[in-house]
Amino acid sequence: MTVFPTRAALRMLAVLLLATGPLRSNARWSSRSKSQKSPHPTSRTPSVRASAALGARRPTTSGSRPGSKTRPSSTASSSSSSSSSSSSSSSSSSSSSSSSSSSSSSSSSSSSSSSSSLSSPSSSSAAAVAAPRPLPRDEDLVMVLPTAPHRLELAHTSARAGRGLTHVGAAATPVRAVYLLNDSRLAAELQHTYGRSHNETYLAWPDRPDRRRPGDARVALAPWLAAGELKYSFKWMLFGDDDTLFFLDGVKDVLRDYDPELPYVITDSFWHRDKQYMQEAPRCLPCHVTPAYRAWAADRPDHHVPRLRPGQTHATFAAPPVPPAGCPCTPDLACAYTLNVSTEISDEDKVSKEPVAWSGDSRRWGLPSDFPGSPCDYSIFHGGSGVLISVAALRLVSFDQALACMYDFPANTSSAPGSFKAMAHGDRLTSRCFWQHGLAITDPGLALTKHRLSAYVGRAMDSDSANRHALERALEQQLGPEWLWSILHMVAAHVRHSNVSTATMRRMAALYGGARHRAAAALEAAGLSARGELDAHTAATRAELERLLPQEAWVAAASGLLAPTVSAAAARGRAKAEAAIAKAGGRGGLERGAVENGGGAAMEEVGRGGVGEEDEGAEGGEG
Repeated sequence: MTVFPTRAALRMLAVLLLATGPLRSNARWSSRSKSQKSPHPTSRTPSVRASAALGARRPTTSGSRPGSKTRPSSTASSSSSSSSSSSSSSSSSSSSSSSSSSSSSSSSSSSSSSSSSLSSPSSSSAAAVAAPRPLPRDEDLVMVLPTAPHRLELAHTSARAGRGLTHVGAAATPVRAVYLLNDSRLAAELQHTYGRSHNETYLAWPDRPDRRRPGDARVALAPWLAAGELKYSFKWMLFGDDDTLFFLDGVKDVLRDYDPELPYVITDSFWHRDKQYMQEAPRCLPCHVTPAYRAWAADRPDHHVPRLRPGQTHATFAAPPVPPAGCPCTPDLACAYTLNVSTEISDEDKVSKEPVAWSGDSRRWGLPSDFPGSPCDYSIFHGGSGVLISVAALRLVSFDQALACMYDFPANTSSAPGSFKAMAHGDRLTSRCFWQHGLAITDPGLALTKHRLSAYVGRAMDSDSANRHALERALEQQLGPEWLWSILHMVAAHVRHSNVSTATMRRMAALYGGARHRAAAALEAAGLSARGELDAHTAATRAELERLLPQEAWVAAASGLLAPTVSAAAARGRAKAEAAIAKAGGRGGLERGAVENGGGAAMEEVGRGGVGEEDEGAEGGEG
């Protein structure tokens, strides 16, 4: 017997069909639009304010032509806003914290008040800010070393020792190396001999007529030549001279919390007013540095006060030298810091909208007509000390724009005789090129020292620990905690060119692994975090900072005291932090990187820290 549905059943079926149909179509549209509208494929999306600061210089997506610049349309900008607003709670809290720290830290004098005005993060948002990112992989890194035929052995030793290739014919490493020569025929021969077996690429670019520095335009253009050849298939470029030795474990450790999809030019070896390592130089801290860390760094007590020569007076600062967090680091943001901190720039220059020319090159040749409207001159990274460049920074400046930065007449790669582009150093050309396109230097922030013009041990680039004497003493347990931190965080060493440079590089590369292991074990025995300030950078609260790097222990370590004293100070500081957390009603904040106290007796043989001046010469002075 056939059963026909009643009218009520048919009406109910129609209602169900109408209700479910649009839901399925909307679901498909939502998933498709999210995949199409997301401006960055990575888990951490830059803040809307960071994207607005970049404007037309926004990095191209993976589908764009490498090196090309595209101006985002209104649709793209609106989709960026909707994408960032609809992202997960972890990425949104991270980007909002980053943008807040960027906007609140445009001047150092207002850092504490800005920090207090920020909304206090919840436990979930604090976890998102401090969540550890994975270390970069070997495949993410590429070394780029410009060189010449008569220095090829030095360049080979530098790249191969740093990558762990102990001899010719050794198995290839995933870390790529690019050499830039001035001889195309030799480059082709070397590519055939070593390219595949050593994971190396050889390129060529002609010299310029300047007899003193013929290869500097080639040096300046090397990052873009290498990026184009590799089709931007990397995340971080390790760029240095052919006498620069990179320490890959330190590179990965320092870069852990950085987002390669943000434009970064990273170094703490820079030139300002023709002096090196000047702490008032225009620069920023990384995007992930929290307001809590900046406030903590500004409150640190004075230490390592330099000894004065007869007739010298102490340098004074208008505010503690703690740069702002840059997301990205723009010239305006970096200049605001320098003009606020410096006491050597007149009040008239500070309020003027004209750039203050303090570089010798700028005073000699003047500033270009297309120089950005920032109220100060640019700072310069030191090529020999090495610099870390994100893939987003290289996409920010196209190859054609880079070519125009290096030559007065880019169509035929030539310059006017005696001009800046015909005679300037390569690192100055590259630094000014990034500056002209809206990007300033980012300081890793490991050498922040209150009321100090320059910094020694804490630097990542070319620190005083980056030499064979310090590595040997670390293996002999003759270094104090601050020097051990420095060995763990070393990124590069400027070995310099001499008749023993290749032997020195091989010796340092052989010592580095053991010294790094010993340094981590010694710090753990003292009850200190092996990552030190690297973990403190992402701390959301003062209590978390005190657990990661207790103030009393930090002062004791910086003063070069014996390890048992530092261990006792760490135990006291950690106990105070535990009591403060318990009083606040729970164990707030993460303890990432913190090492439990213990084993102080095992450190009794570790003596007072420091490598004497007989091992490493005086720090860089006048340029």
